[in-house]
Amino acid sequence: MGVEVTGADEMLAKVDQLRYGMQAKAKAAVKDGGAVFADKLTANTPVGVVLAPSGHMRDDIELDRVRWVNDEAVVDVGYSMRTGPRVHFPDSGTSRQPAQHFIQKSREVAKDPVLEAFIKHLKVGD
Repeated sequence: MGVEVTGADEMLAKVDQLRYGMQAKAKAAVKDGGAVFADKLTANTPVGVVLAPSGHMRDDIELDRVRWVNDEAVVDVGYSMRTGPRVHFPDSGTSRQPAQHFIQKSREVAKDPVLEAFIKHLKVGD
């Protein structure tokens, strides 16, 4: 690290610089992690034989923008309002079809690649 700081104002400036630099890295990490999960969710979402009027759920997965909530970067990944209201039927099952649990499977499969995306952005010294 080897950064020499001589005064209080300079020290506060360096702290702000570090904080904003880490926020940018955190935002990039969350964005990439969200994209990884969106890819896994797309791969695991079933496609029915009959196309519903609102389209296939697999083709309707959205990755929202990264935003800050309580000093944490978050991104929403999921189905839009066009197909979202019917996702729970194949995922959780009904009296006529067994549960497929593709959302949970996607979370499990995406866990390690999402962590790798985070690590790539948040390594110290980069």
